Order: sequence, then C-alpha cells, then structure tokens
Amino acid sequence: MVDEILGKAGELGRLIRETSIYGNYRALSDALDADGDSRKILDEFLAAARELQERRDMGDIIEKFEEEHVASLSAMVSHNDAIMRFLKSQQAYLELLLMIQDELGGDDQT
Repeated sequence: MVDEILGKAGELGRLIRETSIYGNYRALSDALDADGDSRKILDEFLAAARELQERRDMGDIIEKFEEEHVASLSAMVSHNDAIMRFLKSQQAYLELLLMIQDELGGDDQT
C-alpha cells in the first residue's frame, strides 16, 4: 500500500513539473537567481520584514527608521520587474499546490 502511495506521489510530482505554472515558476526563479542585484534586494526585504514581524510578535519596540528601511526595500521590490514577475509566478505555483492539498484532503475534513 505504501509503495502504491509513493508511486502515485511520484506520478503527481511528474505531472506538476509538466505544468506551465511550474515551468514558468522555475524559469523565473532561475532568472532571478542569475540577476544577483534583484535576488539580493528580495532576500534583504524578506529578511528585514521577517525580523520586524518577529520583533512585533514579541512586543519589541520598532523604531521609525527600521520601518522606513523596510518600506524602502518594499518600494524597491515593487519597482523591480524581475522580482514582481517571480513573485507572481510563485503565487500561482503556491495556489496550485494548495488546490492539490485541498484535493488530497477530500470531503471528510476530519
């Protein structure tokens, strides 16, 4: 039974990799990785935003300059076409995975 499940999972993985959604995501991910400046901007934004959120969650005081820094990085992300195309493709891929997860859950949400 386990072998059958794993076989079906492998088939599902192959089918996912054959979708245009996945192909577009991989291509734009590779393109972003090749664009060092854009990758650095996105990584810096994600790290700074995550750190601020974690600190907020802990009740830490966030200084105005820290919020301004994240806002500045956010503007850089928003104005970078390579990053925005990647993020859009990433969102489409994640939506596909969520639809698959919903199907795996079936109707008996127990």
